[in-house]
Amino acid sequence: MNIPENDHFYSFTEEVFPIPKGLLFGGIIYQGSEYIEAANQYFDALDSLGLIETTVPNYKYRHLQVETDGRPADKHWDTDEHILGLFV
Repeated sequence: MNIPENDHFYSFTEEVFPIPKGLLFGGIIYQGSEYIEAANQYFDALDSLGLIETTVPNYKYRHLQVETDGRPADKHWDTDEHILGLFV
């Protein structure tokens, strides 16, 4: 999208990358490292449903956190809180 100079409309967003069609994305959020096994069981349940992990191009998506290899980004905080990313 190219927005020409205009006194009535402006945007701070310079690039927009659409999320790939058919992508289910999100994350498993938990507190406490003892719950990592439960998170992994959830991923296994998705696999058993026939959902297949995928990657996406490493663009600056607005709602996706992507690692340089195209996999979903995981996050971990010092307070033993975790988010494991999901792209299927």
